[in-house]
Amino acid sequence: MNSDEQTMAGEFVVKKLKKVIAVCAAVFFILVSVHYKLIRPQPVVIPTKDHLHDVSYTRMFNHNKPLSRRPNKTEAGDKALITKIQDFQSKRHKGKPKQVHLTPQTDVNITDIKRIFSTTWRENKTNFMSIRSEIDSLVNTHECFTVTQENTKPGENLTMAHQDKVSRTVFHDIHARLPKESPFKGVTFPRCVVMGSSGLLANSHCGSEIDNADYVFRCNMPPIKDFKDDAGARSNLTTMNVMSIVADRYHLLFNSLEEDKFLRDLEEYSGHFWLPVFGMGSTYSFGLRVLRFLDTKLNGTNLEVLVGHPEHFRNIKQFWEAKGIVHRPSTGLYLTTTAIALCEKVDLYGFWPLPIDIHGNQVKYHYYEDKPSPTIMHDFHLEFLHLAHLHERGVIQIHAGKCKDDLKRH
Repeated sequence: MNSDEQTMAGEFVVKKLKKVIAVCAAVFFILVSVHYKLIRPQPVVIPTKDHLHDVSYTRMFNHNKPLSRRPNKTEAGDKALITKIQDFQSKRHKGKPKQVHLTPQTDVNITDIKRIFSTTWRENKTNFMSIRSEIDSLVNTHECFTVTQENTKPGENLTMAHQDKVSRTVFHDIHARLPKESPFKGVTFPRCVVMGSSGLLANSHCGSEIDNADYVFRCNMPPIKDFKDDAGARSNLTTMNVMSIVADRYHLLFNSLEEDKFLRDLEEYSGHFWLPVFGMGSTYSFGLRVLRFLDTKLNGTNLEVLVGHPEHFRNIKQFWEAKGIVHRPSTGLYLTTTAIALCEKVDLYGFWPLPIDIHGNQVKYHYYEDKPSPTIMHDFHLEFLHLAHLHERGVIQIHAGKCKDDLKRH
């Protein structure tokens, strides 16, 4: 074969390869588009103040029947695939306004909510002890809320909190840095506060009430330094979702600048810093990296790192599944349940997932920022209905308005 023939053969092969690549790209684009249409959540409709009396959420509660809910499409979807599709969507719409979508939420009757929170709250110790007994029958929170040397052996495999068929190892170096026993063993707090991050906290002036508690739980590192008057400054246990918080705020601790920013933000908190290292198999390695990083950086500080015990979370999930919440409990619901087991009285602040309050005023998603609601995997409305029911029964107290100290100033 002479040189001309070789050149022609080479050009023929290149043309064929280009055609194959073009066909493959077209097939990929079609497949992604089809998947995107199938699993994209529908945009939420935010009611306004004018719609207050027209909000036709379904009947809030029938105490004699189990709660029903609409299926959550993202729960059945592949999380990795959804992430890829969302990345694909963001690239397609680069430079255009970003449309925010929410996982379908259970309908809420705002009239029933208004009735519940317009009534004077009364503690019912009998109902409280009944719920606590149910929780205690499933798990000993005082000893099993966190992974310790006492309840875990070095080299033991723990089943993931969110994956019953996946387990990961408690390595010897991790076991060695665990507390010997639970810091909650034999301890009961008189009054606990569980903090949410709802925009309902803005201008509430509840800070002093919150800080007067004996123990304060905070979810997912909410900023508090600049919001002390409304959200308080005290923190005894603060949680952090390993992937969403570290990935979104600190870019996976990619460099020293992000590490320094992370450590500076941690200075706002004291007491215990709770990590769900054994949450999912796919995030376990990164959770270990964060745990080991903090172990070297927090010596001599006011923070002690605790690792959440996955069996405790699964038992709490089982408790709520029996009551109709079949999706994964949010951190707020999980900590509220934990607090009922550890405390004599439980107060909730910043727990309000609805876009309007009982007076029809718009409510931001978070008290510390103006960003819209993100795509979520929890049915916050259904959880809120259950918590409102516990509030109505005198088991917990949800604070849904201005605090008394603020009212006295006027």
